[in-house]
Amino acid sequence: MKSLFIMIALAGSLGIVFLARPQVDPPTPNVMVRHVGSDYAIFYNPPTATFYLFQFNTAPTIPNQPVLVSFAPQELRLSDSNTKKPAVYSLSNNVYGIASMSGEGYQQRLLTGSGASLAFVSDINTALEEVSCKCYRDNGRQYKDCDSGGEGANGCEVTDGGGVATANWQHHCQVSCHSGYYACCNKK
Repeated sequence: MKSLFIMIALAGSLGIVFLARPQVDPPTPNVMVRHVGSDYAIFYNPPTATFYLFQFNTAPTIPNQPVLVSFAPQELRLSDSNTKKPAVYSLSNNVYGIASMSGEGYQQRLLTGSGASLAFVSDINTALEEVSCKCYRDNGRQYKDCDSGGEGANGCEVTDGGGVATANWQHHCQVSCHSGYYACCNKK
C-alpha cells in the first residue's frame, strides 16, 4: 500500500496522468437480434439458433433489447433486457401469425455477420417470402404454393433434413394462424 502511494505521488510530481478506463457493461448474451417490418417482427435467438416471427395488423410495442422468455405455437413471450418489461404476443385479431424456424439454411439466408455484428440481411423481406412459414389472409384463394398447410389450414409444420451423408443438417419451421388466415410452410 505504501509503495502504491509513493508511485502515485511520484507520477503526480512528474506530470503523469492516469486515466481511468470507462466502465462498459458486458453485452447481454441472451439478447436477440431483431427486425421489425411493416407487418411483422422477426427475432433471432443465438443461444438456441432459432428464429421467431410474428405477423400483425398494427405494430404492437416491441422490446429494443428482446430476450426470449418462452415460445408456444400460439404465443411468444419476450422481455426487454434493460427494462425487464414483459411483452406477450398471442394469436388475436391483431397478431395473426406466430412462427418459429431453425436450421442452418435459415441462418444462411436470413443473417449476415457474426458475434456483435450479427444482423438480418438487407433484403430480409424477400428472404422471408422465400424460406419461411407464414400466414396469409384466407379470402378464398391461395396466394402461394405450400409444402404443408394451405387454404383453410390454421397451422402447419415442415422438417427438411438429411442423414449421415448430408452431415445431419435439418431445417424446421412451424406456424399458427388466427382465424381468417391460412398457414403456409415451405421446405426451402
